[in-house]
Amino acid sequence: DSANEVSQGQYWPIVKRCKARGRWEVLKSGASFVDAPGVNDDNSARDQMVRQYLKQADAIWIVSNINRAVNDKTAKEMLDHQFRRQLLMDGNYGALVFVATQSDILQRSEVIRSLGLPPESTLTECAAARCKFTEQRIQSDFIDGLVEMGRASGDVPDRAALERRFSLPVFCVSAIEHQKLSGARTADGPSVVWHAAADTQIPALRHHVHRATLCARARTVRHRAEAVIQYGTSLLALCTPERARQPAEHVALAHVFAQLHAPLPQQLHRLLHTFERELAEHFAQQIRPRLTAGAAEARQTCVQTAQQWSTSCAVGGLHWATYKACCRRDGVWRINMNEALASPILTSVSSAWEAVFVRDLDHCLHTLMERLVRQVHRFHEELAPRLVAKGLDPGRIRRIRAPLEATLSTRAATARVKVKEAVQERQKELSRSIAPMVQSKMQPGYQRGVEEAGDGSHRRRVTIVEDHIGSESTSMFEEAIQPVIESMLPLQKDIQQVVQDICINKTVEELHENYGILWEATTEKAHAARVAMRPSLETAVSEACLALSNLLRSQGATAREATRAATAVRGGTEGVAHSSVDTGEDDDIVDVTEQCQAEEQKKATVIDLCEESASTGGPPGVVHVSTSASASSTLSGIHARGVSVKHEKL
Repeated sequence: DSANEVSQGQYWPIVKRCKARGRWEVLKSGASFVDAPGVNDDNSARDQMVRQYLKQADAIWIVSNINRAVNDKTAKEMLDHQFRRQLLMDGNYGALVFVATQSDILQRSEVIRSLGLPPESTLTECAAARCKFTEQRIQSDFIDGLVEMGRASGDVPDRAALERRFSLPVFCVSAIEHQKLSGARTADGPSVVWHAAADTQIPALRHHVHRATLCARARTVRHRAEAVIQYGTSLLALCTPERARQPAEHVALAHVFAQLHAPLPQQLHRLLHTFERELAEHFAQQIRPRLTAGAAEARQTCVQTAQQWSTSCAVGGLHWATYKACCRRDGVWRINMNEALASPILTSVSSAWEAVFVRDLDHCLHTLMERLVRQVHRFHEELAPRLVAKGLDPGRIRRIRAPLEATLSTRAATARVKVKEAVQERQKELSRSIAPMVQSKMQPGYQRGVEEAGDGSHRRRVTIVEDHIGSESTSMFEEAIQPVIESMLPLQKDIQQVVQDICINKTVEELHENYGILWEATTEKAHAARVAMRPSLETAVSEACLALSNLLRSQGATAREATRAATAVRGGTEGVAHSSVDTGEDDDIVDVTEQCQAEEQKKATVIDLCEESASTGGPPGVVHVSTSASASSTLSGIHARGVSVKHEKL
């Protein structure tokens, strides 16, 4: 696609994408890169592909030669207003990274003069000073862009608050110097500017990639490890030895539980309805008025916007052929006429959109989860003394309660993540739906304009398009925002359903299942099988806690912090081998891997928790436990050897 290869033909009209794979160091943590030509590309198909990738990207890198990057307002100019506004509405403005290349190419005298450095400054000192200046300049321009968008939306931006919320990592890199210093480029002589590979900032950029990808993977592994620990801990409660009870005692315990458990679903749903009402108020008070005001402004300015397209090219207008090409493509070619017409709507709503779908939603979710946890905590607090009054050991109640509360905390965090992921995807679609609606209303005008031909056709085409805009303006923009407004209620219902499925329904069900073992009628044989299962479960849970602790330590936690966190995940339960009580020492969780590996050669044994079947192929309702390490469970590289549980029905 280079201009100097035009004699050999150009491939971009027939090539959709080109993929390259390799064992590159920067990709070893699982990242994928898309090298895009930038937005507003002359080729509309390529521009649409870039925008689609930007919609899906986890991070966006802006890459520029450092000489251009140090110019005033470069960080703003490289991202036009529409693009920056879309990033803000998508919640991706904080996912930007700026990479300034060729940090080794500079004129020493120019840098000394421009930055006011001492005349005796070395080439390396000049390069380092320029890198620091570039970083500060770009970060300042980055915040300026946010302030500008806030003012355009009618807000009074707090620059200090924006600086606390958003940051722009800046890397001033030199690929050539890094290759020389790392030995990858030996034929071009030694490095000239930088004396260590770290000075080129290539290692720092690579570390940034790994940290981003590994943090995402670590979150997934942590959630799965926590689920394993909490599930194992709940099984330990099932396998705790206790005295046999009479049927009348079982009935009394079940009655006490039912009295408090029956109203709990309604209590939790009331909290959910409060959350829905609060979220609806944010939509009604911030999103809808801004959309309506933006539509009114778009109606007033649309003809003036269209008239700018037909002015002279010297003052920013379009060439007659470009104007016709845009009309032929429903308003999208070198510019997007539909986005330009809808721009007042998006400008008006952008800051409020980000506030509601990012900040306010997160705050409402956090408040909801706190309320749910407190409500369930009150349930436990009221239930415990009533069960003790019926003769239950308080320690037994704690062993049932602790994993339930730990699981609810994990589930609440998971629900917040799931809701934000679902909302972000949905709101991206909604924010992009306004311009297509304008386009659908403009298509008849574009089509009639394209049909004009002959002398004076351009002026007639312009008149047709502008008249069509004027006639449609009374309804076009109101109709464009209506689907967005109407989608708010279904979006709220979707959020409510996610929280209900993940938090409320499962919590209510687990409370009944876990406390149900207190009045469950079991035979002596089934009870003995559960007690025999306990040592293997203790080993597995302890090793899973150790794996989680090691994961947390790899992410920067101290040994004590990691140990406490792992203990908290299991609910701080008592009576578990190796890590039953958090004493504050670093060796609370003991590595039992070698002990488990010594069991590798032992014959697998199967224990049936119900006496109806004595084989591993028994009917549903049987939990099969293997003490063979060969049947161990592997969780994203974390091994919990010693027990493998197939849970069909307890």
